[in-house]
Amino acid sequence: KNEIGKDIQPAIDRNNKKEQRDALFRQFLKPIEGIHDFLNVLKLPMAVASGSEMDRLELTLQLTQLENYFGSHVYSSSLVKNGKPAPDIFLYAAEALQTQPESCLVIEDSINGVRSGKAAGMTVFGFTGGSHVFDKSSHREDLIALGADHVFDTMSQMHRFIKDNTLIDLDVSSHQ
Repeated sequence: KNEIGKDIQPAIDRNNKKEQRDALFRQFLKPIEGIHDFLNVLKLPMAVASGSEMDRLELTLQLTQLENYFGSHVYSSSLVKNGKPAPDIFLYAAEALQTQPESCLVIEDSINGVRSGKAAGMTVFGFTGGSHVFDKSSHREDLIALGADHVFDTMSQMHRFIKDNTLIDLDVSSHQ
């Protein structure tokens, strides 16, 4: 439900859970509107640091055609001792990207993800535009209460904010 906006639990046979989930993802999973445009302008080191299992991450990135933006920098919390809300996965990704945590920007749509990013000492932008967020206003309030530095409903809003505030040089090809 969190990733495709539909409650698929009743349709899943526990004996074939992964296969059924993957089939449903193949049928319903779509990229967040504007994500490709947003990532196309970021010429910075990027990673996925997720609480999901690696096979699920790989499938999700493939189906949404996002895998090329991150290359080998896709990290599952199975790689670290503690998952979110502990900071471990974000610190792992920062080290892999050879950057300091305080120089990192985390884009998170989950409560535990915001907790994790803030615990890592990173700037955290909350995102309420995922299909799993049904009450954007309430989710926005939750993310802000947990310390999200800014919260956005769309990728285009986030892109404009970053560009207008020159928080990130959006066209630094030397960082690729």
